[in-house]
Amino acid sequence: TMNASLNWGSRLSRALAAAALVTAPLIATPPAAHAQSSRLYFAGYFGLNTIRDGDFVETSTPMDGTYSYDSNYSFAGALGLRLTRQWRIEGEVSWRRIDLNKAAYTGNGTFDMGGDVSTWIYMLNGYYDFDFKWRNIQPFVTAGLGVARHDGTLDDTSTLVPDASGTDWRLAWQAGGG
Repeated sequence: TMNASLNWGSRLSRALAAAALVTAPLIATPPAAHAQSSRLYFAGYFGLNTIRDGDFVETSTPMDGTYSYDSNYSFAGALGLRLTRQWRIEGEVSWRRIDLNKAAYTGNGTFDMGGDVSTWIYMLNGYYDFDFKWRNIQPFVTAGLGVARHDGTLDDTSTLVPDASGTDWRLAWQAGGG
């Protein structure tokens, strides 16, 4: 029995060694090598948009308090160009939306609130990909600058605040890494 188990272990060792020899070239060749030969790329993102409760001041009545949002979805797409092995630029367009849930007016209680805020963001991003890889992971840093258009509606079912809507343009920026 001792000889049989050694023999089985030896076969397992040979099978693992053969598998390692076959897969080693695949592991050693980074998958990003093909992507780096292509200068133009497209990226897409889909996610969950969450936001914490906030404060408000309503000047026409005058009232103040806090409001809460429901989570909602968001998506983005980017078209990029690899300039060199390390530098990339891309144009990104994203959309997100949050739904108003409740409003708590100071001294008047909590009321259901309707409405939403949707945002379109237009960004120009720059990336620097470090010329260092560890286990096929290549770190990068990014920064971007653009504009954001916020469209909001307010449907107050409590009649304490009049229904309202509006649009606002703001400067948008981002910084990150991965």
